[in-house]
Amino acid sequence: MAKAWFRLGAGAGAAAVVLMLALPAQAQGTADLIDRIQRLEAQIRSLNGQLEQSQFRVRQMEDQQRRMQADIEFRLNELENARGGARPAQQPRPPQQQQQQQPQRRGDVFDPSEQQAA
Repeated sequence: MAKAWFRLGAGAGAAAVVLMLALPAQAQGTADLIDRIQRLEAQIRSLNGQLEQSQFRVRQMEDQQRRMQADIEFRLNELENARGGARPAQQPRPPQQQQQQQPQRRGDVFDPSEQQAA
């Protein structure tokens, strides 16, 4: 019985040795994964910062555009008021009769109306 326990103990010891040898590799793999996660998190923080800066610039440009548009409309209204109001509406001109003109034909295109025998 002591021999069986010894065999089991020796087998368990071998398993323990294998586990102990495998743990550093697993620990190294875990450390690599943690390092990679930390780098990815830093990259995400950096990209979020860039995104927020871009959004801020877009908001600034939108505000600037609104101010410029309001300024242009104000100036146009001032010019119209200075002239005594808006331009009087012009009477629409009668549509000119378009001359019926044959479209120019290309010389290299086959026209069956010109060659009745074809």
